[in-house]
Amino acid sequence: MAMRGTAKTRGDVIVIGGGAQGMLTARACAIAGRKVVLVERDRVAGGASRAGGGIMSPLAPWDVPPAVDALAGVSLPMLPELATALERDTGIDPEYRPSGAIYLEPAQLEMALAFAARRDMRAEVLEADALARLVPAARRGVERALLLPDIAQIRNPRFLDALARDLRLRGVAILEGAGEVSLEHGNDGVNVSAGPHGMLRAPDTVVAAGAWSGRLLAPLEVRLPLRPVRGQILWYRVQRGMLRHILMRGEHYVIPRHDEVVLVGSTVEDVGFDLGTTAAASETLRSAAAAMVPLLGSLPVQGQWSGLRPGSPDGIPWIGPVEGMPGLWVNTGHFRNGVNLGPGSAALLAALLTGAAPPLDPAPYRPPGRDGADLPSPL
Repeated sequence: MAMRGTAKTRGDVIVIGGGAQGMLTARACAIAGRKVVLVERDRVAGGASRAGGGIMSPLAPWDVPPAVDALAGVSLPMLPELATALERDTGIDPEYRPSGAIYLEPAQLEMALAFAARRDMRAEVLEADALARLVPAARRGVERALLLPDIAQIRNPRFLDALARDLRLRGVAILEGAGEVSLEHGNDGVNVSAGPHGMLRAPDTVVAAGAWSGRLLAPLEVRLPLRPVRGQILWYRVQRGMLRHILMRGEHYVIPRHDEVVLVGSTVEDVGFDLGTTAAASETLRSAAAAMVPLLGSLPVQGQWSGLRPGSPDGIPWIGPVEGMPGLWVNTGHFRNGVNLGPGSAALLAALLTGAAPPLDPAPYRPPGRDGADLPSPL
């Protein structure tokens, strides 16, 4: 590819993407002593990361690939300390709260209980009367539910805003409004075309651009079988304290914040890069909400939004160096688990990049090489 001007060296590491993965990666590299530049096509702290519900666990943690379970085992314990540090250093409370999750009529109860025992997690089977006492607003007629009281939540917008402020306090250069960022072969690595910020280069470049990561890598002949998966969420306003636990039923959830806000999500839609919201999704989510909390069926929806999540073929993210492309790294493909797997993913990427001991075996997360050989089938 033809060069469009001389690349300007900026720092030790360029991170592309201002969502959870990009900012957490930038933070981890900065803590490791690297001078970091973060490039974002629009504004940092947005995108699918901001749109998510903030459940700090895979939705059904007992039914995920072993590699996702292993990464969660590293990442989830990091979140309380991270949230505390962000609030202390930035003054923004990410609202990390161990609210617990209740699964209504779980289809894999025995598997879930076995998982909780392996992980030394608290778990309690709730019969109908116990559920009614604990969650009076829950739908009657649920014969059995599973309470996992250790599952936490975080308020994504506040978490991301705190991360952005933390990066600035750490001296990370944040280049927003870069538009359609692109990657090009340089004389000794990868150059980053960052719109009004010019052509940039650094010894290491990390692609952490969520659903757009595959598009970025394609011109370099790196075929990442990544697809955008739209998720839509509704929010309601209820009386404070009406709900205290996350409720889940099938693929849907109800998340009560500590104030009057309740989120209901989410859809899983293969619509390309369409970020629009739809009446059909609203109806689906309203029905799911009423099936868990009947009162929500009679309340007006206060708002609806969507995000594009980066889906990988098997739900396992890609984290690590791109073979055959020295200095090029990837941290993407987390689907619905971007925030909860984010700290562990960033720790793994930063360890590999700096030569430190990785917090877990990196092999299951190895990105495809430049030639694209041995790729799994796309979703």
